[in-house]
Amino acid sequence: MSNTVLRRVICFFFSFILSFSLFVLSIAITMQSSVLSKDFLINQLSISGYHLKAADYTKSSISDLAFAGGVPSDVFDEIVTPERVKTDIYNIFEYAYDGKQYSIDSEKLNSEFLEAIKTYASENNIEITAETETNISHLADLCTQTYLDCINIAGINTVIGALRQPSKFMGFAIGGSILIALISIIMLFLINKYKHKFLRYIAYALSGNFLMMTVIPGFLLITKPYVNLNISPDYLHSFINSFLDETLKMMLVGAAVTAVLYIIVFVLVSHFKKRAIKKGYKERNKNNLV
Repeated sequence: MSNTVLRRVICFFFSFILSFSLFVLSIAITMQSSVLSKDFLINQLSISGYHLKAADYTKSSISDLAFAGGVPSDVFDEIVTPERVKTDIYNIFEYAYDGKQYSIDSEKLNSEFLEAIKTYASENNIEITAETETNISHLADLCTQTYLDCINIAGINTVIGALRQPSKFMGFAIGGSILIALISIIMLFLINKYKHKFLRYIAYALSGNFLMMTVIPGFLLITKPYVNLNISPDYLHSFINSFLDETLKMMLVGAAVTAVLYIIVFVLVSHFKKRAIKKGYKERNKNNLV
């Protein structure tokens, strides 16, 4: 194997390592800014209208219980409000992200449902007997449990807690990928005598990173296979879709930044190549004169 071929093989190897390290760095930064960010998580709750949809769903479920119990649904309008639902939901997500457990005051909630039903009965001259008292208490319990089930979805703490785990390794991933990228760049610089050849391998690495950051996220964003996931209730499904959409879009933004860098490097390759050719031409002419 000639020295030229060996040099190219080594350069392609370091170019591949550089491309992969840039990909890892891009993914780590994207995850740190999206999936692993509490601010991003809370922002997606707002964008997807999670608490508004959850409030409507909860109110509808409790209205069905009220109708079955002979109580108008508007009796609970002051209890199940979008503001209350928003506060509880945001606290659940924020506490879960911080590794804590948020507990809704079920006793206070139950007493509010109980009081609302009794107030309705009193205003409509409905006699409350021992049997009626039992039914009212049972209805209040059902409404309370329904609210808790709709707002504090089973497993949500586990899922959010699992999202926090990779954040412990993101510092190592970012630092390690930067170190490997720098070593690869230095090796490519030392191996290549001419700047345009050195920059050409940098361009190869950037193009590889661009493809890895574009193909799969772009395909997923276009086809949206996650839309067909069987997730209930609907507002959780909408939130997950919005969450994944924005994460994939951020990856494509990273790919766009890579594309801009590639164009800049490509222009520099052409510039330094022309300078090298011009310099070589002048040296040959000088030698001919001598």
